[in-house]
Amino acid sequence: MAALVFGLPLLGLSGCDSLGDKGFSAGDRLGLETFSSAQPASRAEYAQFATFVNDRVGIVRPGDRPEVVRTLDFGDLSVSDALLDKDGYLWVATTDEIGAYGRTPHRRMYRVDPHTAKVDRAIALPDGLCAPGNLALTPQNVYVFAWRNGFTFGLGRIDRTTFAVTELSGFDDEGGLGSRDHMVAYGQNAWAFVSSVEDNTKQYTYTFSNESVRVQGTLNRGYGLVGGEDLYVSTTRLQEASGAREAFCTIYRHDPITLVEEKASEERPGVCEPLAYSEGRLYRRHRSASNDEVEVFDAETLAYLATYNIRSAGTVSNFTFVSPTRLLLSNTRMLNVTNGQLEPVSFPLDLLPIQNFQLAEDLALSP
Repeated sequence: MAALVFGLPLLGLSGCDSLGDKGFSAGDRLGLETFSSAQPASRAEYAQFATFVNDRVGIVRPGDRPEVVRTLDFGDLSVSDALLDKDGYLWVATTDEIGAYGRTPHRRMYRVDPHTAKVDRAIALPDGLCAPGNLALTPQNVYVFAWRNGFTFGLGRIDRTTFAVTELSGFDDEGGLGSRDHMVAYGQNAWAFVSSVEDNTKQYTYTFSNESVRVQGTLNRGYGLVGGEDLYVSTTRLQEASGAREAFCTIYRHDPITLVEEKASEERPGVCEPLAYSEGRLYRRHRSASNDEVEVFDAETLAYLATYNIRSAGTVSNFTFVSPTRLLLSNTRMLNVTNGQLEPVSFPLDLLPIQNFQLAEDLALSP
């Protein structure tokens, strides 16, 4: 199962030459709050769960009726991403820490045992990865997409066995962090979709593996997603018409190994929004001044199939399937894609809007 993670918040970070002192060490216990009597019996069972991020890291039992089972509190640290691996460990990126004099880059990542709520590994990062934000898991590595300072970013790799950290590269002119930046992973490969510094309507696509990082060129503000055995990329084309700027979206299907383009959809009106995949279909959010909709496409032919109106769902903070037929939109609403109806989600009301909802590594969804 691929990871889809969204960009870092634009924080007023201090220089990367400093290192905060509010972090955790191996063996430290995190704050824990439980919300369900049906808790996992062991760390290994967490490989069947999902995560989200807000002011805490949440652990969710996916399904037609998703349930928050527990949350882990990292104190004064700002958590930007969290992923469960196939062994049940939780990998956590913390961008910075909040203190009396503002925010300080944290330059650490953590591997946590979510069952005991204890830190298993505290991983120090180099200056070029001083504010880790986005993560992607491959079988051998954890890839890290991080701020180097407030304007440039770096890519790094952590060996999942030795925990050795390698700074793959830093980029000054070819990309900067924005709200649409994210990463996806498939097999041994991972991709970062990064906003252009010069033009925030464009993005660079970086493919990186064990030894290299290569730029694939620019896209017009889009998203990547691995669904089934393919890599899908949505791109937006902007056009001036009658003094106004109109947007049109196209979805492309690529071979995830060779990156050869295999198919393109017909161009449709609207800015490309996040994609989701389930059971041979692609789902794209489409917003306009009057509507908020989910468009459905055949994943093989990329033919348009249907549209579901989700305007009454309110603020959409997620776009991820929690079962083969339920698309999670927020703390309170999900879309049943079998009938296009919105259904309630019973997450605890005291949780802030959840973000970066992600399934555990290689988890196959079931009702």
